[in-house]
Amino acid sequence: DEADGKRESIDEMFSPSTKEQLWPGKDYYNPFYKEPDEFDKPFEDIVPRLEKPRMPWQDVGCCFYGKAARDVARHFVHRWNFVKNEKTKDEARYPFLLPREGDPVAKMPSDQFLNCECQLLRSSGEWSSGVPTEHSILQAYVDCIENAEHFIYIENQFFITSVPESVGNDIGLALARRIEKAHREKKPFQVIIVLPLLPEFEGEIGEPSGTVMHTVTHWNYTCLFRGGG
Repeated sequence: DEADGKRESIDEMFSPSTKEQLWPGKDYYNPFYKEPDEFDKPFEDIVPRLEKPRMPWQDVGCCFYGKAARDVARHFVHRWNFVKNEKTKDEARYPFLLPREGDPVAKMPSDQFLNCECQLLRSSGEWSSGVPTEHSILQAYVDCIENAEHFIYIENQFFITSVPESVGNDIGLALARRIEKAHREKKPFQVIIVLPLLPEFEGEIGEPSGTVMHTVTHWNYTCLFRGGG
């Protein structure tokens, strides 16, 4: 691979003694072996390079301006104040925050950004923010599924829906109903669900350390094609 115009050898990529590495410190990442910790030490390895492979990941980010950005800020203030009141109410070093009312929406640099309409979605409730349960993410999922015309593409870390009984989201039910509708109307329709091979939890398959991984995988399979409890 190329990095900063310098071709690095295989030894340089993996040798723990090399100062300049392709993936320094915690960039050499394998959550199945160990979840990252001690983030104040970003250049210290947590995975033995000569024993464990690096697991790649893909992050996609964006920057947005306008009312939706202001909503994100207000949600942060709300959440901060809730946690402050619950856990550090008497610690002055963690002050309560006030939303900035009446500020004009920041103007975006028109030569670098595109205009679009968007809506901020969240999951929030009494336990996390001290508000009545809001599940606008779930509502948006169901609405998109019900109104899909030709196909549905879902990419996620998990797919745990109406089973076990304690899980109350209706994503699976909404998908089934949309498929049934397409069948009745004799119209072509596809549902594509992409999941990782294994959920991203620390542990080894077949070992006691992999209990959480086994549980999530079991319910993924149950919800997708095994059925029942």
